[in-house]
Amino acid sequence: MPCTQHNWHLSALSKVVSSICIALALCLCNGASSAWASSVSPSDNQISLRINVGLSAQARMGYWLPVWVTVNNPGRQDVNGIISLKIYSGLYRPTANDIASRQRFEQSISIPHGQSRQVVLHIPFNVGAFNIHGVLAELLDQHGKVLAFQEHRIDTIGSVQTSVGVLSDDNTTLNYLSNVTLSNQVSSIQLTHLNAQTMPALSSELENFDVIILDNFTTSSLSAVQRSALQTWINQGGALIAVGGPNWRHTLSPLPSDLLPVDVYTTIDLAPGTPMLSAGSLAAPLPGQQSPPSTLNAPLQVSFATLAARGEKNLGSALRGNVVLASGVTPLIVTAKQGQGTICYLAFDPATAPFPLWPGTNALWLQILLRTLGDQLLISPLAPKSYSGPGNVNIRGGILSILQNNIWTMPWILVLLLLAYVAILGPVRLLIVQKLRRPFWNWRIMLSSMLVFSLLSYGVAFYQKGSSLTDNSISIVQINQNNSNVSITTYMGIFVPNEGDFHVRLPAGTLAQVIPLPLISSNAFMISGDPSTPVTYEAHATNVALLDSGPWTFHPLVAQQDRQLNGAISTHLTIRNNRLIGTIKNTLAPLSDVYILLPHGFVAIGTLPAGETQKIDLALQMPRDPDTSLADQLAQSSGLPASYFPYERGDQPQTDFQRHMALLAALNGNGSSLPPCGGPCRGNAIVNLSKQNITSLRPGLPSIPWNSTDDPLLLDGTPATLIGWADQPLDNMQTTTVNGTVPTGFHESFVQMPLNIALDVTPKLSSDLIQGQVIASTGFNNEMVLPGVYMMELGSMNFAFDLSALDTSHIKGLTISVPNIDDNQIAFQDFSSLRTALYNWQTGTWDQIPLNNYYTLASNHSRLREYIGPDSQVLLQVTNPDAAPSHNGILFKRPALSFEL
Repeated sequence: MPCTQHNWHLSALSKVVSSICIALALCLCNGASSAWASSVSPSDNQISLRINVGLSAQARMGYWLPVWVTVNNPGRQDVNGIISLKIYSGLYRPTANDIASRQRFEQSISIPHGQSRQVVLHIPFNVGAFNIHGVLAELLDQHGKVLAFQEHRIDTIGSVQTSVGVLSDDNTTLNYLSNVTLSNQVSSIQLTHLNAQTMPALSSELENFDVIILDNFTTSSLSAVQRSALQTWINQGGALIAVGGPNWRHTLSPLPSDLLPVDVYTTIDLAPGTPMLSAGSLAAPLPGQQSPPSTLNAPLQVSFATLAARGEKNLGSALRGNVVLASGVTPLIVTAKQGQGTICYLAFDPATAPFPLWPGTNALWLQILLRTLGDQLLISPLAPKSYSGPGNVNIRGGILSILQNNIWTMPWILVLLLLAYVAILGPVRLLIVQKLRRPFWNWRIMLSSMLVFSLLSYGVAFYQKGSSLTDNSISIVQINQNNSNVSITTYMGIFVPNEGDFHVRLPAGTLAQVIPLPLISSNAFMISGDPSTPVTYEAHATNVALLDSGPWTFHPLVAQQDRQLNGAISTHLTIRNNRLIGTIKNTLAPLSDVYILLPHGFVAIGTLPAGETQKIDLALQMPRDPDTSLADQLAQSSGLPASYFPYERGDQPQTDFQRHMALLAALNGNGSSLPPCGGPCRGNAIVNLSKQNITSLRPGLPSIPWNSTDDPLLLDGTPATLIGWADQPLDNMQTTTVNGTVPTGFHESFVQMPLNIALDVTPKLSSDLIQGQVIASTGFNNEMVLPGVYMMELGSMNFAFDLSALDTSHIKGLTISVPNIDDNQIAFQDFSSLRTALYNWQTGTWDQIPLNNYYTLASNHSRLREYIGPDSQVLLQVTNPDAAPSHNGILFKRPALSFEL
């Protein structure tokens, strides 16, 4: 009986234990399931959270994204909390702390009971480890407790994809673009549909796109801020395709004049047989291939327009349109340069019939994209590509060296005080006591010395520690051409002497992030790149919290903002006989150390006072060695050594001008210790700053000498660049505070602006000023391997030269050079097999003109006018008819054109 009762107790106990285990297991499962759920809500308030990631949740690595967060509070109590965003990575769910980024972006929110509230936050797609998968949003109460959360996956736009955003009232417009085959047969188009609600209002978020298409869109629905961001994005290198056609009025009429190179009047009908492919838009087909149809055998409704004069013609300030394709007097495709970007007007709507099913549509889009994106479409998909880091610090890492304090000088005052203290207590005291026989002064000297030097030491130490809280910053201000919009990237180096928390308050609208520790040069003193730094967006400021900072640590940050300045810089400049002639009007701010940079040369302007128009008549300075970088030229012209960057030797510039030259060297690549391209990226890779990409040489290619034509100080795609330093802050960063006080330190605003410069045809005109642009390519391994350097294994490439800014009436001949890379230890023997031809506009055929021993071709003087088209275009075709299996291909530099007078 006792045994039975004991067994019964054991059985009962085992049942209880089993029940407890099952209950615990169910609790754990329920807890796990709630942890894995996309959102969680406490029972008292039933808070729910929903997020919508902008740009259809598609982004490039390192780019900013808008995220809309909506919180619904159906409960009976008001909720005050914080919306916090994190990037999560890896193959697991984002609830595990080890795979969610510790860096977070936050904004306060207040949700009254029974109501919903929505906020928009901005987050960079680069602050997670491993493979980034998405964004995690959390609603936190005032004690940091998670009230609700939701995750959202983000698809990464690949490095071989061309990102196209479509602004249309119909979210299915141009869906067939995803099936268009690009010239290298490997890249593809990534399509994102936008509308007025999802269109970003920051140029840094628009940088996710290579092209934006306006097609049948109510453009007036865009806000002024969105239009300003669009203008800034184009000026920095974006490509806008503005579609006319039957719906041109509500699409094109609201556009600012700077974004449209034509004046549109009405709609007309074109008969069947309209040509849709321009001369030169098709490269020579390979054997066995057929060219696509070039005419549209259907009626076509188009918008009728004429070229618009934006600014004063031939004075270097106009937005000049080039007619790529026309039907009679009706322009069908017009392109124009705006800053570093391109604007393309289409008089027809490619989204409507018959284009989606027309056999020539693929060729039509290749024509349009090559005219707008150019070399970007020829980058090899096999070449290694790397993200250049926030603010492109892999290329501009030398800027961080400039921002660091020379803290080794700080203890010297204390050391000198100590030496003086020892000297007074020792030799001086003995001299007074023994030599002067003043023994009663002994204790007086000791006590007074200890008192005075203690007070001095504590006072100096306290002052140094207070003054050591510094914020050195350099802003790169890119001014839009023809308007006052600017895009600003600020590099900040905050040096803190104490341990603890430091709160950096930046101007409102600033996007800020900490530079991760691996991207910082190893020679920095006491670096702190804490990834847990929270960034909080407020109505009147952006706050960055440097938490748990150690003593004497350096915190590098990158901040971005779009601003509209009160004033602008306008130029009317012409190059004549190697002199720059014209005027520069500055209504912005006083500028110093101003230069105008051109390929292989520069003009030193000096100072530009504010509110004045300055007449220019200065000689263009050219180096003896054409491959000398512009940064080296500027330094040498001022008596400084080439590649002037004293920070690498532990020295400091002695003047502001020397620091300016050191900044130019940093922009040239000096001081960058972590480039992913086996040496200076500027000479060994394709650097696209606006796309934050570094493309290294494709495996198997030999080293190629640096091509100074594409100098890093020249803004991409522009004939000239103005640089200078503003004597007054342009970015409002002087209002930055740390823990409520304004820190010490220097702040500089470096100004860059693209320029249009008119050219007079003279015997001294440099051929580098008129370079060919790729407009067609066909074949195998036809690529751009470095800026301005092309490789062709089999097939052909067409180049266009734009002479519309020139008076060509007294030209007797022209010469086009196709420089060979073979001169620099590159063992490609078949350059002589290249065939070259010029397009004859009268006959509509290509005239073969062979290269001479200097890799140039010259037109027949008597037939010169046959090769200059109606829109002052000269077309060149370069063909390699035979594939050579023994090597990768033929390498040559970008063709350049010069004249015979």
